[in-house]
Amino acid sequence: MSAMIAVEIALALTLVAGAGWLIQSYARVAAIDPGFTAAGRLVVDVRSTADYDHPDQALARSQAMLERVRTVPGVGLVGSAATFPLSADHDTTIGIAIEGDAPAAVPRSADLRIVTPGFFAAAGIARVAGRDFTSDDRPDTRPVAIVNHAFVRALLGARNPLTTRFRFGFPEINSKPFQVIGVVNDVLYTSLRAAPEPTFYLVEPQAPFPLGQRAIVVTARSGDPALLVASIRSELLAVDPQSTVDFETAPAIVAATLSRQRLGMTLMLIFGAVALLLAGVGIYGVIAYAAEQQRDEIATRIAIGASARQVFWLMMRRGLVVAGAGVLIGIVVAFAGGHVLAPSVYAMRAADPLILVLAAAIVAALSFLATTVPSIRASRVDPARALRSG
Repeated sequence: MSAMIAVEIALALTLVAGAGWLIQSYARVAAIDPGFTAAGRLVVDVRSTADYDHPDQALARSQAMLERVRTVPGVGLVGSAATFPLSADHDTTIGIAIEGDAPAAVPRSADLRIVTPGFFAAAGIARVAGRDFTSDDRPDTRPVAIVNHAFVRALLGARNPLTTRFRFGFPEINSKPFQVIGVVNDVLYTSLRAAPEPTFYLVEPQAPFPLGQRAIVVTARSGDPALLVASIRSELLAVDPQSTVDFETAPAIVAATLSRQRLGMTLMLIFGAVALLLAGVGIYGVIAYAAEQQRDEIATRIAIGASARQVFWLMMRRGLVVAGAGVLIGIVVAFAGGHVLAPSVYAMRAADPLILVLAAAIVAALSFLATTVPSIRASRVDPARALRSG
């Protein structure tokens, strides 16, 4: 029975350590800067089934939608993009050629994202160099692009991005040259745990294709932008009655990316708590059973002069030996298991002693408590009554 309790204690320690690692990983993921400001942003997903004979018609519809949303009382900043960060991705990865560079042995690529003027401000994406898109960036004006830091690092090196032009295309790079006019912060589009990809943004009027589906980002001049949902829906459907319009707050989008990891952390906490409870009950039962079986011996010891303290530590030693063996086994198992799981858990360091020490301390404290209660009861046996009943 003692061996089984030691195994239970080892299992409890392993699960507690696992829960600790998941909590640590979750906290690190939640602290990651996604590259945009989620607070106070409402994201409107607009899908249309309307067909247009010419791209100009689709562009006119897009501009009309944004203008109607801007007229809603209480609306602040408004912008639109094919994809909002950390939601369903409707953009594409495409080949890149930087003017002045020799043809690359390995084709280089970047994510192409289409936005409207005002998108970066509405989404809370910081511009760190150059200018933003404006309404003057039209199909008949100089083609321009905005890139992120990852694009500069991966494709431009030490050169000044604002003096750079590039072409793109797939499978062949055949676009006209686009001038880089600005640099924005890296934004995480696919996952909080993924590294930012080299990205360039084109303004919708100069994009190679119109947006069929879009995410409109709205802020409120004051208060909660979610209170504007009904008015925004009405204005959008007035422009395109065939559209499907869905609303979600940007904080909810960010939170949804953490839901899977949060579920795993919660389940591990539950399993760890159950294992702790079973280990505590088990060691309590072992010591209580041993005390009952040795009641006559304990009573005799007390009768011939053994103190309550001596009896208490006699029983405590038995429990602590079992608990100590379980804790040592658990540390070894948790350490080995942590190294196996570390590659699949974000920022998990199985060699970090803090989690193992905390888990061992929690299990040891519970084991000590579970051993103390029956040991105290054994030390308070009345020898006369115990011997008479025996």
